[in-house]
Amino acid sequence: MTTVSRLRSWSDDLVTAKEAFGAMVKAQVGPPLRAAGFKGSAPTWRLISPAGDIAIVNPDV
Repeated sequence: MTTVSRLRSWSDDLVTAKEAFGAMVKAQVGPPLRAAGFKGSAPTWRLISPAGDIAIVNPDV
């Protein structure tokens, strides 16, 4: 196996930083936000207070 083919097969498993961050946000940030009452899905969650104030969480994914 040549060095190039080894690198090619190794790089097939790589993800970009943006993809990894998006997956982390969905798996690690979403569940606690939902438990706190936020609605929505990755990458945007919102919480509306009884007074009508809105909190938005939207990490740049």
